[in-house]
Amino acid sequence: MDVLPLDLLYSMLLKGEKIHFKDDKKMGAFLEDLKEIGLEPSEGSIPYFTLEDPFITDIDQEKLVTPLQIRKKLLMEKNSKNLQKISTYFYVKVLITIKILRRIYEKKKDPNILQEIEEIKENAMDLLRKRMQKILELAQLSSKPIRELMENMSFEERIIYSNICNLLSTWERSFTSKLEGD
Repeated sequence: MDVLPLDLLYSMLLKGEKIHFKDDKKMGAFLEDLKEIGLEPSEGSIPYFTLEDPFITDIDQEKLVTPLQIRKKLLMEKNSKNLQKISTYFYVKVLITIKILRRIYEKKKDPNILQEIEEIKENAMDLLRKRMQKILELAQLSSKPIRELMENMSFEERIIYSNICNLLSTWERSFTSKLEGD
């Protein structure tokens, strides 16, 4: 089974994703460069892949994931037996948030930003681990992915869940076949 590298997966996932920014006047030259290569920023947004440009730091932080949002999701996940709904691109947003906050830190050198980055990373990993535990339990219940359950999962979690179900199903068929003497 071929597995795509995470960077390639995200570049495919984010192909059409936009990052929102506050003040296009501060980004004038960069926006002109984007227009020259055929990328028209619209309504205060630019394609995600342009974050590779070190100039981008004045991003609209209201569009990012906050430490409080992640803490709330983690608390909800810990307090429920069922897998809680999470947005399809939640982990992508977390990664974008970290990337942007690192850029802002490089520019401002504010230790509070470093603290925010660490809090986001720690809570995101705790959330990921808790959700993976539940996804593994769900995969054990049925060797076929259950579409209704997948509605509560992020894109990455759906892939992981489907692959685990497929692996368990393959193993079960193989074991059953050997038990029956085939």
